[in-house]
Amino acid sequence: GENDGTLTSCYATGSVSGGKAVGGLVGVNGGYYGSGTITSCFWNTQTSGQTSSAGGTGKTTAEMKQKVTFTSYGWDFVSETMSGTADVWRLCVDGTGYPKLWWQFPRGDFRCPGGVGLEDMAVLSEQWLCEKLSYDIAPGTGDGIVNFFDWAVFANTWQGDMAQLA
Repeated sequence: GENDGTLTSCYATGSVSGGKAVGGLVGVNGGYYGSGTITSCFWNTQTSGQTSSAGGTGKTTAEMKQKVTFTSYGWDFVSETMSGTADVWRLCVDGTGYPKLWWQFPRGDFRCPGGVGLEDMAVLSEQWLCEKLSYDIAPGTGDGIVNFFDWAVFANTWQGDMAQLA
């Protein structure tokens, strides 16, 4: 529960309990080893079971599932440029889940949430053989065209998703 370092653009959603140094995000900020820094971080006031924290901003579950909660603090999301172009975070649809790092989404999940499915196949098919599109997902090809290399990545991801359901 103690932060003696630097926390930037982070969030916590889990249940928090304990007898000492307890808080929604951190219980003590800058304890024994000096100072701690917390910038643009959040904690869920409902799921944590905590009403206070030594750092971060408390938000409800509904607020934690809205992109604007994070972009208003400078978080950089895919498909927005106001906070930068690094595209660190991704949130499929407001209200459906918490933000994730962009690489946590399966390649080929164009119409999230929920993994790779028929909607994603429609997007891939629509962009077939078109150039310079973001749906060119085959790593290392760099050709900028949606083609069989991308289909192979898409199909492999689909099989992975189906295996998880079984």
